[in-house]
Amino acid sequence: MTVTANSDTVTYNGLAQTVSGFTATGLVNNQAASVLTGVSASGSGTNAGSYNVVATGTDSNYNLILNNGTLAIGKANATVTANSGTVTYNGLAQTVSGFTATGLVNNQAASVLTGVSASGSGTNAGSYNVVATGTDSNYNLILNNGTLAIGKANATVTANSGTVTYNGLAQTVSGFTATGLVNNQAASVLTGVSASGSGTNAGSYNVVATGTDSNYNLTLNNGTLNIGKANVSVTGMAAASRDFNGTDIATLTGGTVSGTVNGETLGFSGQSGRFDTPSVGRGKVVTVSDLTLVNGSGLASNYNLLQQSDLSADINVPAVAQNVVKTLTSNVLSLAGTRAGTSDLSTNFTVIPSPNTSPNAVAPSNASGSGQGAVANVTLPLGNNGSTLQIVTGGILLPDNVTLRIGNDGSTLQIVTGDIQLPVNLLSVD
Repeated sequence: MTVTANSDTVTYNGLAQTVSGFTATGLVNNQAASVLTGVSASGSGTNAGSYNVVATGTDSNYNLILNNGTLAIGKANATVTANSGTVTYNGLAQTVSGFTATGLVNNQAASVLTGVSASGSGTNAGSYNVVATGTDSNYNLILNNGTLAIGKANATVTANSGTVTYNGLAQTVSGFTATGLVNNQAASVLTGVSASGSGTNAGSYNVVATGTDSNYNLTLNNGTLNIGKANVSVTGMAAASRDFNGTDIATLTGGTVSGTVNGETLGFSGQSGRFDTPSVGRGKVVTVSDLTLVNGSGLASNYNLLQQSDLSADINVPAVAQNVVKTLTSNVLSLAGTRAGTSDLSTNFTVIPSPNTSPNAVAPSNASGSGQGAVANVTLPLGNNGSTLQIVTGGILLPDNVTLRIGNDGSTLQIVTGDIQLPVNLLSVD
């Protein structure tokens, strides 16, 4: 007769699994297999696979043919998912590895899947697959990839600034600096970024940074191009000498604007000049003010006018006074309507009040001052009330706001503050 060990098919559960028992054919008289008390069959296994269920034994009544059975342990189903990770760009290769598993039996950990691995790496900002690979003897695996997400780092780009002086041409600032770059990177890694600004006329211009980068979130800051005004000055200006007129106003002549660039020309206007004092003198300082640049072929707004240097000129005694010989006597001169005494100016006195005082001018015996030709710095008394006629270097100083009668014809020499007014056609006083 034939004994066949039982067979079975099970699924891996992480534990030992067993098949026992047998069937028998060829037994007589409808006997059951249980009559074969000396026969047994058993097989076991843990891991997925095929195991023999072996029949053993003998029987006193039967010649036995023993056939093995099979224990088939099938793989369990599990899902492997590669790990994911989110990092920030750092200029270096970054990696995510490892995995998780679901569906493992008997509280097993993912580490039982010794044939499985998962890894993914990347350097630049972007998304990368973390790929799970491998197999396992006890599991049918579903492998799911993970993701490595490398985010952009933050950096700040600042366009360069520059300060230049107006030169009549377009001037440019370009380039930029960057902060926040990782791994000691230089600004040159930002190949998609540029910065430029230009201008011609004096003023302030933006230097604009533009662009993007695949690895950085960029904050873009503008720079500034400052074009300063060029310096110019007025040269060749002169102050005109003139006769004394009681004011400090000076007349200015000539002058050109020097220092312009690129062949440009400018004019000027509004200039005024003033002597340091209104009195007679040689080489007197003249201060120039109120100069204003005027557009020529160039724009005045592109230039800075330097302070004009002081000039010099003469204030002369009026020519009519320089050319009149006045002989003053006590019989013809009265002060403020009162005839002068005869003793004060008994000596004739010739006055030539010119900066180039004549050496032939002589002072009266009763005048203060001394020396031949002492026309400068002498004082002559006028009448009996103590008023004086002062003759000083370069001019005549008379009492203010008085009238001198000349002769008997009613003509007068008017002396007012800071000025002398002579009668028309006066050639001499006698």
